[in-house]
Amino acid sequence: MTNYTVNTLELGEFITESGETIDHLRLRYEHVGLPGQPLVVVCHALTGNHLTYGTDAQPGWWREIIDGGYIPVHDYQFLTFNVIGSPFGSSSKLNDDNFPE
Repeated sequence: MTNYTVNTLELGEFITESGETIDHLRLRYEHVGLPGQPLVVVCHALTGNHLTYGTDAQPGWWREIIDGGYIPVHDYQFLTFNVIGSPFGSSSKLNDDNFPE
């Protein structure tokens, strides 16, 4: 049985390279796969989200690659974080009053 988790990592205060502060940095993520297998960290484009595998009702944007056997889910784990500033659950101007401009 493959493990599937979508959750939010709470990282606390984060200072950006420009010196701006995000008071409570949150990163939304998806993890799918079996513990002990090699981990593939997937970075999405600016218009994507953290759902590479998804669910049967809402398949992720990498589902055909994973289920299609190119990188089989039973041989690897996949971890995808939603980028900072994205509207899909990570810290952004849409959900944080003090998010830097």
